[in-house]
Amino acid sequence: PHAYPPPAPPRRRRRRWPWWMLFWLLAAAACCGGTTLWGRPFLDEYPASIAAEADVPGLTRSSDTARQRTVDKLLGALESEQWDEQSVSVLYTDQRQRGATLLATTRFVYDPEKALTERFTKLTDELKIRDSEPVDAGELGGYERCGTGTLNGRGIAVCGWADHGSLALLVTAGRSVPETADLLGTVRAAVLKRG
Repeated sequence: PHAYPPPAPPRRRRRRWPWWMLFWLLAAAACCGGTTLWGRPFLDEYPASIAAEADVPGLTRSSDTARQRTVDKLLGALESEQWDEQSVSVLYTDQRQRGATLLATTRFVYDPEKALTERFTKLTDELKIRDSEPVDAGELGGYERCGTGTLNGRGIAVCGWADHGSLALLVTAGRSVPETADLLGTVRAAVLKRG
């Protein structure tokens, strides 16, 4: 009998599916993780509200009819063409009788930096804002900027914040820009509510 060589062992096929599955799993994680990271500020900052009645350290709420008329006009310039969920103005005074005025709106803000920069530009005629520069927004995030200006013939400092749920300005008299930037952080921490 003729001897035949034993048959070659079957060639083992390399399984490719685990690599493809791993690739797609990583791609989905990167995509969804990226989306989560991108969307996180939106979820954290919107919706928001302003607690106008909140106590702010170092300030007391005050009422002044003349100041309120000016503030109402400025608040109109701060509001957007879209629907604002809340618009508030609060007049404050400190122990040295220096005034501070908060103007704030809440709404969905897609691009905080652009929105706040546009509001500074829109208010330049009324407040003569100049030397406007970004400042550190601190733990609450978003975007802040400050500048100097003039209101009713008096020198003022103007600082504002914008995030994905709110946009506000703080106008002070008798304070420097750095002092006003610090005060903005204090006011924002006291009045801004999220969720």
